[in-house]
Amino acid sequence: MATIVVSKEVIDMITIVLSKEDCYLSLPDFYEMLAYKVSKHNGGSRPTIDCRKIRITKSVYDELKRCLKETYNMTPLEITSLFLIYGPKPDLPEQENTPYIATWEE
Repeated sequence: MATIVVSKEVIDMITIVLSKEDCYLSLPDFYEMLAYKVSKHNGGSRPTIDCRKIRITKSVYDELKRCLKETYNMTPLEITSLFLIYGPKPDLPEQENTPYIATWEE
């Protein structure tokens, strides 16, 4: 189960706390899962998520990479290229109690 926090300071930002299992997905499935979790928060309306505006922690990135390597036999170069082209950006700082976090800028 994900926890969703909406921060409306300077820009609208949605923060989603994920489980480790939420992160062991292909990129399309990961984006679909994020859209689903955000839509539950938004009363059922499914957002159009711009993958360039999604940021994740290194733990999320590591699980996504592990899935791509183990499930799709992708090489490190292929995985790096995929993330460079399609995101998300693994630049969120990790927190000790919640290592699996994604944010999405509306």
